[in-house]
This record gives sequence, structure tokens and C-alpha cells, in this order.
Amino acid sequence: MVELESSSSESSSPANAANTSTSSSDAGVASPPKRLRTRGTKSVLSPDLVGALNRTGVSSRQALRIVVATASSLGHDPQELVLNPESIRQARAKYRSTLAKDIKETFSPLTPLTVHWDGKILPQDDGTRAERLAILVTGEGVEKLLGVPKLHSGTGDATATAVFEALEDWGVQERVVAMCFDTTSANTGAINGACTILQQKIGRPLVSLACRHHVHELVLEKAFSTCLGSSSGPEITIFSRFKDYWSYINQSAINPPTNEDLPETLVSKRDDLIQALQRFSSFATEIYVLRWFESTVPSYAPANDLGFVKDILQYHDESIRKACFTTLSRHFWYLSEDLIGLSLFDSRLPVSDKQAIVHNVQAILYDEGAEEPAKRINLPSSQVPAATLPSFATKNSFRLFEALDIKTDFLSANPRKWQEEESYVEACRRIEGLRIVNDTAERGVALIQSFNLRLTKDEEQRQFLLQVVEAHRHQQPGTSKASLPRPSRSQ
Repeated sequence: MVELESSSSESSSPANAANTSTSSSDAGVASPPKRLRTRGTKSVLSPDLVGALNRTGVSSRQALRIVVATASSLGHDPQELVLNPESIRQARAKYRSTLAKDIKETFSPLTPLTVHWDGKILPQDDGTRAERLAILVTGEGVEKLLGVPKLHSGTGDATATAVFEALEDWGVQERVVAMCFDTTSANTGAINGACTILQQKIGRPLVSLACRHHVHELVLEKAFSTCLGSSSGPEITIFSRFKDYWSYINQSAINPPTNEDLPETLVSKRDDLIQALQRFSSFATEIYVLRWFESTVPSYAPANDLGFVKDILQYHDESIRKACFTTLSRHFWYLSEDLIGLSLFDSRLPVSDKQAIVHNVQAILYDEGAEEPAKRINLPSSQVPAATLPSFATKNSFRLFEALDIKTDFLSANPRKWQEEESYVEACRRIEGLRIVNDTAERGVALIQSFNLRLTKDEEQRQFLLQVVEAHRHQQPGTSKASLPRPSRSQ
């Protein structure tokens, strides 16, 4: 298919064309051939290229400039290529739709799954704001984004409904055995909390894996507010200002002002601030940091929580001790009957404690007169020093193994020889595959923040885009030459 292209504005006029033809005939000279513009026939928009354009988030017009310049640098004539903003837009939309549907159809995990969710209020295309909920599932070797739908409200019911619909849509609701969440009231409410309602919708109890990072942050925030006062938001004004001015300070020759250089009121405030920072830093370095770095290890969770609360109650600063214990005492999730079994896989735990846990569970299990254990851990400060992990074991402590489909053959052997038992080795692998922090959902939130108002205004296409970007990130996790995919070669 060709199109005629005039050489000037004058030649486009019929009268001018006739006059030119007449004058040429009179002169006995043939008319020059008209210039032909051919439409490009070669397509360069391969799935890999379109995937990269989606991941980088460049607009179709920007993509056109990049592709044209790249084609020219590789020796191609851009006029021979099928390239324009609309063709790029259509190719990207088609690619997103096809790949996203293929991802959903082929997603069929065989391992028990944990569902994660986290919300964020974000701007919409019409200028208003709405909450979006990142929903993901994880398991042994599995991490998958299911979607980031909009919520009509931030209630526990709206959250649970969105999570359940996503699980149903992907056909994995029967595989979900646990849930990981931030410990907000909207999630943990006994009646209207998202966790309660989600379990009702699924029709069976799920293992509750409260985000350990979130719990630890609550404790640290309480220590901070005790030392420096409460804050109205995550940004602390004095530290934000200090950060902004840091680049203007001669860091090679810092000369703090002396008392004579400052007004008396500022001297007092400075000394109080330094003392408060020293109090907070002491707590963070002496007690908090180690617990934070080990908080992602599932098998360490029960022992670390018990050790954490004991360290807090022995801390020398009374006001910090009281405030942090009060906060942590509301979050003994991993000392519960359902999760105390994680400690059986803690390599640091003495053999005698593991034997005691197994013995206590079995003794209570076969005791028909045993009382039903309390649903919520109540550990007064007076009982903390004498508390041990075996004391939290109940007849329900093996429900975790049932939920994760873990064989318990190894329990009949001596704990010293568990490492030789195949069922124990398999159980360790399954336990270490648990995610007990909600960083997974936070990555989903970060993804929607990056692409919320980019490339498309169509909600379905936006969800497709998130699937495509996630898949491309898994395919090309790095930017080094060694991590880039190699083209297949014909044999």
C-alpha cells in the first residue's frame, strides 16, 4: 500500500499541476516521477521488547523515540518499521492481556499457601483518592501477586471480601492455610476483623501469622515516644530538618556550638534532646536490634518473643520497660498454642525443651479431663521470669503440622536424631518457607504506587500491567549483562 506525497504545497493544487504539466509538454521534457512514501512492514515489537517497555513505564510516545533511535543505531531504516504511538499502545495492551491471562491459567501451586495483604490510600484518575489492597500468596518456592483491587471502604469486611474474591478468582482458596497481616484493629478485631471474616468465608480456621516487623515497630515506636514524646506522623520534624541541612554541613570539620554561642533556652533543649536520644539509642542497641534482624526466621519466633519480653522486663530504664512491656504483651502471637510448635525446628533450642514440648502436648492430648486452653495468651509480668516454651504447649499445638501438611513421624524419635529423619528434614523445609513478616504485601503496595496512574486508565489493563511487570521482574531480576536473557539459537 502506498501513499502519494507532494514535494511542495504548490504542487498540491490541481491548477498548478495542470500548468506544470502543460509547460513541461511545451518544453518537450518528461514530468519528474512523483515521490512515493511506503508504509513500514517490519514489526519490531517482540514480547520481550513490549515487556521491557511496560516494566520501565515509558509512555507510547517516549517508547517510539527510544525504539526509532535504537533501530537506527543498529543499522535499520525506521521508515521500514511498523512504528507509531498507536501501534505501540495497541501492542502493549494486547501483550498485557495475553500474558496476564496465561499467568493466571498456569498458576497451580501444589504447596500450602499463606495469603498476605496490605492497603494504601492512593490517588485515582479522577483526582479523588481510594484505598487499594495488595493481595499476594506465598509458599515453599512461591510468591505471587493476585491483584491490587480498590476498596469501597477500609473496614475488615471490605478487606476480607476483597481477599476472598481474589483467592476464588485464582482458584487457590483451598490451598491457603495461613494468613499474614499487620496487627491493626481492622485486621484483628474479634468480630468484625478481616481475619475473622476471611476464615468465615473460607469455612475453616487459618494459621494467624502476625507480621513480626509490624509488632517490633510498635515496640520501638513506644520506646521512642517515651524518650522523645509522641509524634503526629512517621516523619519527625527535627530529624527531617537535620537530614535536609546535612549536605550543607562541613562534615570534615564539625564544630558544635558551645553554651556561650547559644541562648540559655536552646542550651537546655539541646541537652534534653541529647539525653533522650542516648536513652533511645541504648534501648535499640542493647535489646532491639538483634530481635529485629532475627524476626524473619519462623523457627526462632517463639523463643525470640519470650526472650524479648524477658529482656524488656530486665531493662534498667523503668519508663521504657513499662511502656514496651505493655505494648508487647498485646502481641504474644508466636507464644500461642498454634505457633509454639515452630520452636521444635529451632536449632538453638535445647533438646530437653523440645522433649518437654512433645511430652506436654501428648500428655494433654490423651487427658480427657484436660481443660480447653485459652484462646489468647495472658502473661502477667510477674510470671514472665519463670515462663518456658514448653509451658505454652497444649493439645492444639500440632494443628500447625496438620495445616501445613507436615508428617509427624519424627516426633516418636529422640530429638537428637531428628536430623536423620526424612519427615523432619521435609518439615524444616516447609517451616522455613513460611513468611512471618508482611514485607511481601509491602512490595505489592510499592508496585501499585509505581504504576497507579501510568500507561493506562482502564482498570482491567492496570491489573494486567501489574502481572506483566511482576513477571518481567522475576524473569530479569538484575541489570548486569549476565542476568539478561540470551536469544535462542536455531539448531
